[in-house]
Formats: sequence, structure tokens, C-alpha cells
Amino acid sequence: MLQYLTGTGEQPTYAQFVITTQNKTCYVTQSISISELETKTLTIPNGGCYGITDVDVQVVYSSGNVIYVNNCSDLTESGKIYYLNRDLSGAEVTANCINIKASNIVFDCQGRSIKNSVLENAVIYSQANYATIRNCDVQASSQYFSSSNNGKGKGISVVANNNVVENNKVTNTFLGIAIGGNSNLIQNNWVEGNAKGIHLGGQYNVVKNNLLKDNNKHQSWGLGVWNGYYNQFINNKVYGSSYSLVLYNAANARLKCEKYSNSLYIYGVPWYSGVTGTSNDNITAVNITYSSKYIGSGASFTELSGSCSAHCVWNGDVCVPTTCIDSDGGLNYYLKGTATLSNGTSATDYCPSFTVLAERYCSSEISTQSYTCPSGNCTNGACVNQTTCTPKTCSQLGKSCGT
Repeated sequence: MLQYLTGTGEQPTYAQFVITTQNKTCYVTQSISISELETKTLTIPNGGCYGITDVDVQVVYSSGNVIYVNNCSDLTESGKIYYLNRDLSGAEVTANCINIKASNIVFDCQGRSIKNSVLENAVIYSQANYATIRNCDVQASSQYFSSSNNGKGKGISVVANNNVVENNKVTNTFLGIAIGGNSNLIQNNWVEGNAKGIHLGGQYNVVKNNLLKDNNKHQSWGLGVWNGYYNQFINNKVYGSSYSLVLYNAANARLKCEKYSNSLYIYGVPWYSGVTGTSNDNITAVNITYSSKYIGSGASFTELSGSCSAHCVWNGDVCVPTTCIDSDGGLNYYLKGTATLSNGTSATDYCPSFTVLAERYCSSEISTQSYTCPSGNCTNGACVNQTTCTPKTCSQLGKSCGT
């Protein structure tokens, strides 16, 4: 077994390696120049280490909480940030090239690429909870196998829970991003030229602000759910596919502010002869656009009106972050205000009842807080601080003046 033990600085000038063979261990420390941080031959001093005289090592180097990787690697140290230090391509990109095996890991490609156009497996694979995958440019095989009606190449595959997959680019792969776990967040990714863009098989996942462009190879769709409930799709832009969205056994899916240039396909119950059935119950859509839709018999699809206070606004293929201004300065219960996004969307404080205020304020979007006025009086979008009263107000309240 070969691994780094220590180094100094972000790019150390030496590293200490552990060599384990036949249940015996020895240590070797050698200088490493910056140009040697990919692969080098480690020469064992003093006639060898239990019969080993030299060996090729793949160098991984670290500084504090940060670990830099230069090759396909298993990520096994919980709580660490792993940075990809160079582009990986061709045959050196093997199955599950980056394999996240410990929780609370961040893997950041820093905009670098990991590509193998004939890889029939996943490029990045997460089997650990609470991992983050960001800033990667990945590609695997896009080959389709008619015998199985499927393909094997995957850009990013997550089979765990509570992962974040963000700001990645996945292109020319059979399945761009595959999510098999629960409560994951998939946001701000560019997914282009794949057979299937983003595929969900888990529950309570949130997919938002992603561009899914020209995913038109073989079984062509941009977004899809296959056996997963309570998933949310928010402000994604999908075009250039046979289907923008396909739902199968996806009960309680929520679509909000989605921009689909192609059709929706929601399977019925059953979806074809011989299949016992699927649940596409209680699917709701708020302010979405699409070219056409197919709703199978037995499926439930309801469209509702509503505002779109998304974190970003689409300008061509770019989702431009929005800003928000609240005219009353934030959570101000005694002054009526209006929260306005840079895209023009706005919402004003109001009184849903005589005693309760719906206070609008800026978070990452426009949010609403329900607040019960201490005086028991909400009027014209603000709580009334009732220290004095007029006969009319006293009559409304059923109280005497001065109390």
C-alpha cells in the first residue's frame, strides 16, 4: 500500500510514503519537485524494503484540510476538501475514477476535466452522504445498447443522500447526472449532448437552475424521474430533446417556474400491458412553460398559477443571479414594504387576517413570514402599535379608549 503521510505547504517539497508488504511496514521520505507531482519512481534506500527495491507511486499531496489529487482516486478522508490538480483524459480515466467513500467530503475540480469517451461506467461516483461535487467538466461513453435498451456511461452518479452537485458540465455521455439517493441538491449544472440529461431514482431531491441543452441521443430527454417520489424541479431550462421531462412512478413531484421547449411525458397506470402499475399521483406545476404534454390514464397533473422568485433569471443559456431589495429594510412589522427582485418580480406586505401580517422579505429570493401582531391589529400591510386609539378603532376592537 502506498499513501502520502505528510507534506509542507500547498505543494510540498517532500513527502513521506508508507510501504506495507507481507504485514510489515517501512517508511520512505523523498524530495518531490512540482513537476513530479503526478507519477514518479520511488527508489528504496539501503538495499530495499522487505524485498522491494523501487516502485511507481501515484502522488497525492495535502496541506491541512486540503488534499490535491492528480489521478483517479478513492476519496476516503471525511471532512477534507479534495482539489483536482490537472485534467484527466483517455485511458487513465477508469471506472468510478473519483470514488467518494467518506462523508462530508468536498470534491472540487477547479474547472478541470475528467473525460474518457469510451468509459462504460461513471466518471465521478459518490457512495457517501453529505458530499459535494463541484466545478467539474466530465464525459463518459454515450453508447446505446439496443439489447438492454440502455447505456452504461455516466458523468456523475450519486447513490447516497444529502449530496450537492453544482456548477458542473457534463457532455456527450449516455446519462449525464444520475441520482439514486435521497434529499440531494442538483443545481447550476450545464448538461449538454447526452442521451438523458438528469435522471432521478430517489426521493425528496431538488433540481434547480440547471441548463439541459440538446440532450438528444438515443432515448432523448432532459429531465426524468424513474421510481422516485416528492422530487422538486425549480427554474430549470430544457431544450433540444424529444422530451423535456419524463415522469414514471414519480408521485408528488413538484414543478415550479420550469422552462420546457419540448413536451412533457407523464406515464399512466399501467404504462403498458403486463406492468402492474405506477403512481404518478398528485403532480403539480406552478408557472411552467412547455410545447405539449401527454398525461397517461390514471396520472394526476395539476397546473397552478403563481409567481417565480427564482435565485437566477435565464438570459439565453445563462442564469443570471438575481438581487433583491426590500423597501422597508427587511423584517419590519410596523412598516408596509415591497420586496423586489432584479427581474421585476415583487411582493408586498399584506394582512391575511385582522391580527396576522404576511411580511415579505429578501432571502436568496422573496420569502414570506407569518407574524401575529402583538396589538392584535394588522392594517394595510403593517402591524399597528396600539398605544392610543380613536373611537372608530375602539369600536372595531370592542375596547374602551386608553386601554
